[in-house]
Amino acid sequence: MVANLSKGKEMNETLELLDEVISLLEASSAKTRAIQRRLAKKLKAQQKIAERRFKGELAASFDELGKQAEEAFLDNADKYVPDEVVQEAAEDGQLIASIMAKLKVSEFVARELLPKYEAEYLAILKGTYNDVATTLNIGLNLPDPVMRNILAEGGKRVGLLDLEEGTRAKLFDILEEGRSQGLGSDALARLIRDEIPAGPWSSSTIRAEVIARTETKYAQNMSAMESYRNSPAVTGVDLINAGQDPCPICQDIAANGPYSIDTAEGIDLHPNCLCVWSPHLEEF
Repeated sequence: MVANLSKGKEMNETLELLDEVISLLEASSAKTRAIQRRLAKKLKAQQKIAERRFKGELAASFDELGKQAEEAFLDNADKYVPDEVVQEAAEDGQLIASIMAKLKVSEFVARELLPKYEAEYLAILKGTYNDVATTLNIGLNLPDPVMRNILAEGGKRVGLLDLEEGTRAKLFDILEEGRSQGLGSDALARLIRDEIPAGPWSSSTIRAEVIARTETKYAQNMSAMESYRNSPAVTGVDLINAGQDPCPICQDIAANGPYSIDTAEGIDLHPNCLCVWSPHLEEF
């Protein structure tokens, strides 16, 4: 009888201990989720600010490219036949080759766009490190190799614009459009100035917005992953929604987390995604 009472007491104590452990784990989990959401909101706010800033800088650069393309055409306007008779493709090709030689798009990219990309990527890196450090209440150093990697990535990403080929293709379209409208050299020059900045989009504003959103989000994800690698408290990452209800794609990704940082870096999020990779904290 005494032995049974003793076993019953031990079992009750064990159950009470388990309840206490479960409560602690639930409290820790709730605290972790709160930290993840807080950081996700901070990162989302930072990204939107960076997007607006970068959009303005890109739009200004694209408009400048349009002005320079106009000048390059006017320097070669004697090669343009304004009537509706379709020129031989070779003749248009010669005119466009002369414009491109004058325009020097690769030099424009190096002079106008590369510094802006590098500056934006570096600003996002520093802002992300600061948000992570303050939210997790930890000290984070920003190693020189990480900064060099971010700058190098910005340089690679500006190359993805392929501004050289895009500008050449747009000039062919503009020549065809101008000739179909019977535009003279001056009117065609204005058309070049107005349409070259837009590239394949309907306006330079939309072009700048799409690129700015894509690049700032990419730079922030890359920066966040680097900051998590340098934090001992981070054991992986979870996909956290920082806006409205997540789409089914993001719900599936989030449900299968947490992920290792390397695995998460290989997961492509859809365009205009509002989700953020937030640190998974085993113990906090």
